[in-house]
Amino acid sequence: MGLIKDYKELIVWQKANVLANSVMDLSEKFTKNASEQVIARQIIRSATSIPANIAEGFGSRKGNEFISYLYQAKKSIPETDY
Repeated sequence: MGLIKDYKELIVWQKANVLANSVMDLSEKFTKNASEQVIARQIIRSATSIPANIAEGFGSRKGNEFISYLYQAKKSIPETDY
């Protein structure tokens, strides 16, 4: 088994990416009223930050720095869930 060469090979990134895309698709169904648009933008920001932080951390690949990015990604999960 070879080493992972790209963050897109990480199962955690793949699942986070599916979540982010699902959130973006769902947000298109929100009405155009101001409060729903504010909520939609915030959910999109928190959901897309999960795979973005995983990808950015993978790019650094310096042990503790990668772990720090993973913790950042993890912190966005409950925000998205809420």
